[in-house]
Amino acid sequence: MRLHRVQRTLAKCGLVATLLVACESRVQPQAGEGSTSSSTSAASTTGGDVEPVGTTASTPGTTTGTTDPPEPSSGTGEPGCEFLCPGDVGSASIQCDVWQQDCPAGEKCTPWASQGMNWNETRCVPVDASPDAPGDPCTRHRDGVGGLDSCDVGALCWDVDDETNQGTCVPLCVGDANEPLCADPNRVCQISSEAILNLCVLLCDPLDASPCPQGHGCYPRNDGFACAPDASAGSGGTFEPCEFSNACQPGLVCVEPDAVVQCGDGAPGCCTPVCDVQAPVCPEPTVCVPWYDGSAPPGYDDVGSCIAAQE
Repeated sequence: MRLHRVQRTLAKCGLVATLLVACESRVQPQAGEGSTSSSTSAASTTGGDVEPVGTTASTPGTTTGTTDPPEPSSGTGEPGCEFLCPGDVGSASIQCDVWQQDCPAGEKCTPWASQGMNWNETRCVPVDASPDAPGDPCTRHRDGVGGLDSCDVGALCWDVDDETNQGTCVPLCVGDANEPLCADPNRVCQISSEAILNLCVLLCDPLDASPCPQGHGCYPRNDGFACAPDASAGSGGTFEPCEFSNACQPGLVCVEPDAVVQCGDGAPGCCTPVCDVQAPVCPEPTVCVPWYDGSAPPGYDDVGSCIAAQE
């Protein structure tokens, strides 16, 4: 579908998510640098990159989990040491396929961040003795980006609280990077980190984001909108600058800076309210313009954003 304005990917540093906190696109996490996903929404979107929150690595040499974590069967570093063990820092190691889950029985293939900066490697780790299913609460073991958690095969503990180490099991995508799929039709595949981190995130309606978890907003992703952590961190209000799709407060979207001139010159993007094109309410001098220019995906016909009037 044709877009109102040229989209721009605002990928920045290297760690997600997922959406989402070392920043790969610093929501979800999100996608981020090297992402193969692209937003097809119109209305001056910045491209849909998501700043990851809730997945930062803990300080090397410390243990943040309260559960004795299993050791990776084929990971790098010395057995028993913590994140950034000797031998961890170096070239990326792709030891298994997160799409195909080709690890031995009793293990799962998980993405992880060997250098504490981005999700750059994969490895096989033991599956928890009583694994948690997608959608269930989960426990993260050790550091935030080591891939060690209580989730079952094909899932990752995501949006983890750094104090409690509790999060939610999010299913990984299936298929491959060219044809990513989610078993649940209410989810969409978000691909990031050169197709190493691939999560099936919940679809949502930006005009009613109540189904999204607490601390999340409904942000543009691919051919629709998906729940992602609110990475605004006290900023990202109406007509304030933004760099990522979830850098705006819930109920707002990050659009191209020339769509909302109030953010001023030099802003990478600008936060502006979502609006209902059937009952438009926008702050002056903006007007409600349909998010999609042409045929909108099912359920998004009424979605718009408050931007400058189109000439």
